[in-house]
Amino acid sequence: MGLKFRLKPGERLAINGAVVRNPADRVLEIEVMNSAALLHEKDVMQPEQADNFMRRIYLYVQLMLLEPENRLAHGEAFEKMHALARHEAEMKSDGPSLALYEAVADLVRREDYFPALRQIQAVIGRPGFSRPPEN
Repeated sequence: MGLKFRLKPGERLAINGAVVRNPADRVLEIEVMNSAALLHEKDVMQPEQADNFMRRIYLYVQLMLLEPENRLAHGEAFEKMHALARHEAEMKSDGPSLALYEAVADLVRREDYFPALRQIQAVIGRPGFSRPPEN
Protein backbone atom coordinates (compact mmCIF):
# COMPACT_ATOMS: atom_id res chain seq x y z
CA MET A 1 0.00 0.00 0.00
CA GLY A 2 1.29 3.45 -0.93
CA LEU A 3 1.31 6.77 0.84
CA LYS A 4 -1.73 8.92 0.03
CA PHE A 5 -1.76 12.70 -0.24
CA ARG A 6 -4.58 15.14 -0.79
CA LEU A 7 -3.65 18.29 -2.68
CA LYS A 8 -5.95 21.29 -2.61
CA PRO A 9 -6.42 23.29 -5.82
CA GLY A 10 -3.12 24.99 -6.66
CA GLU A 11 -1.26 23.24 -3.81
CA ARG A 12 2.24 21.95 -4.46
CA LEU A 13 4.16 18.88 -3.38
CA ALA A 14 7.91 18.26 -3.70
CA ILE A 15 8.67 14.71 -4.80
CA ASN A 16 12.35 13.80 -4.94
CA GLY A 17 13.17 17.45 -5.59
CA ALA A 18 10.61 17.94 -8.38
CA VAL A 19 7.70 20.23 -7.57
CA VAL A 20 4.27 19.16 -8.77
CA ARG A 21 1.11 21.30 -8.53
CA ASN A 22 -2.56 20.40 -8.54
CA PRO A 23 -3.91 22.36 -11.53
CA ALA A 24 -7.49 21.18 -10.96
CA ASP A 25 -10.20 23.24 -9.30
CA ARG A 26 -10.92 20.40 -6.88
CA VAL A 27 -8.98 18.39 -4.29
CA LEU A 28 -6.78 15.79 -5.94
CA GLU A 29 -5.77 12.60 -4.19
CA ILE A 30 -2.54 10.92 -5.24
CA GLU A 31 -0.86 7.78 -4.01
CA VAL A 32 2.90 7.28 -4.09
CA MET A 33 3.55 3.59 -4.48
CA ASN A 34 7.30 3.42 -3.82
CA SER A 35 9.88 5.09 -1.61
CA ALA A 36 10.26 8.81 -2.34
CA ALA A 37 11.24 11.99 -0.54
CA LEU A 38 8.05 14.06 -0.21
CA LEU A 39 7.32 17.44 1.32
CA HIS A 40 4.05 19.38 1.18
CA GLU A 41 4.46 22.99 0.17
CA LYS A 42 3.62 24.12 3.72
CA ASP A 43 6.76 22.28 4.89
CA VAL A 44 9.18 23.63 2.26
CA MET A 45 11.51 26.44 3.25
CA GLN A 46 13.00 28.78 0.68
CA PRO A 47 16.68 29.82 1.18
CA GLU A 48 15.73 33.45 1.83
CA GLN A 49 13.57 32.32 4.76
CA ALA A 50 16.56 30.74 6.56
CA ASP A 51 17.32 33.79 8.68
CA ASN A 52 18.54 32.18 11.93
CA PHE A 53 20.41 29.07 13.07
CA MET A 54 17.35 26.86 13.51
CA ARG A 55 15.92 27.82 10.12
CA ARG A 56 19.29 27.28 8.39
CA ILE A 57 19.54 23.85 9.98
CA TYR A 58 15.99 23.09 8.75
CA LEU A 59 16.98 24.19 5.25
CA TYR A 60 20.02 21.88 5.16
CA VAL A 61 18.01 18.92 6.44
CA GLN A 62 15.35 19.65 3.81
CA LEU A 63 18.02 19.79 1.11
CA MET A 64 19.54 16.49 2.24
CA LEU A 65 16.09 14.94 1.93
CA LEU A 66 15.13 16.44 -1.43
CA GLU A 67 18.54 16.42 -3.16
CA PRO A 68 20.12 13.05 -2.40
CA GLU A 69 22.63 13.56 -5.21
CA ASN A 70 24.06 16.51 -3.20
CA ARG A 71 23.58 14.96 0.24
CA LEU A 72 27.30 14.98 1.08
CA ALA A 73 27.68 18.72 0.42
CA HIS A 74 24.46 19.56 2.26
CA GLY A 75 25.55 17.31 5.13
CA GLU A 76 28.85 19.16 5.43
CA ALA A 77 27.02 22.50 5.46
CA PHE A 78 24.63 21.10 8.08
CA GLU A 79 27.53 20.01 10.30
CA LYS A 80 29.15 23.45 10.09
CA MET A 81 25.87 25.19 10.91
CA HIS A 82 25.20 22.74 13.73
CA ALA A 83 28.64 23.47 15.23
CA LEU A 84 28.02 27.25 15.07
CA ALA A 85 24.54 26.95 16.55
CA ARG A 86 25.75 24.62 19.28
CA HIS A 87 28.58 26.99 20.19
CA GLU A 88 26.20 29.95 20.45
CA ALA A 89 23.75 27.95 22.57
CA GLU A 90 26.59 26.92 24.88
CA MET A 91 27.79 30.54 25.20
CA LYS A 92 24.25 31.66 26.10
CA SER A 93 23.66 28.65 28.39
CA ASP A 94 20.57 27.93 26.31
CA GLY A 95 19.87 24.35 27.37
CA PRO A 96 16.62 23.84 25.42
CA SER A 97 18.17 24.97 22.12
CA LEU A 98 21.28 22.92 22.78
CA ALA A 99 19.17 19.81 23.44
CA LEU A 100 17.18 20.39 20.25
CA TYR A 101 20.33 20.88 18.15
CA GLU A 102 21.73 17.62 19.48
CA ALA A 103 18.48 15.68 18.98
CA VAL A 104 18.22 16.92 15.39
CA ALA A 105 21.89 16.14 14.70
CA ASP A 106 21.42 12.59 16.00
CA LEU A 107 18.44 12.08 13.68
CA VAL A 108 20.26 13.56 10.68
CA ARG A 109 23.30 11.35 11.25
CA ARG A 110 20.94 8.34 11.16
CA GLU A 111 19.37 9.79 7.98
CA ASP A 112 16.00 10.18 9.73
CA TYR A 113 15.23 13.45 7.97
CA PHE A 114 11.45 13.60 8.45
CA PRO A 115 11.59 13.30 12.26
CA ALA A 116 14.39 15.90 12.29
CA LEU A 117 12.26 18.34 10.28
CA ARG A 118 9.25 17.70 12.56
CA GLN A 119 11.30 18.45 15.69
CA ILE A 120 12.43 21.77 14.23
CA GLN A 121 8.88 22.57 13.10
CA ALA A 122 7.74 22.16 16.69
CA VAL A 123 9.89 25.22 17.48
CA ILE A 124 9.71 27.37 14.34
CA GLY A 125 6.27 26.35 13.05
CA ARG A 126 5.72 25.38 9.46
CA PRO A 127 8.05 27.37 7.23
CA GLY A 128 5.50 27.94 4.48
CA PHE A 129 6.15 28.05 0.79
CA SER A 130 7.04 31.25 -1.02
CA ARG A 131 4.95 31.04 -4.15
CA PRO A 132 6.44 32.57 -7.27
CA PRO A 133 4.25 35.10 -9.05
CA GLU A 134 1.57 33.47 -11.20
CA ASN A 135 1.82 34.07 -14.95
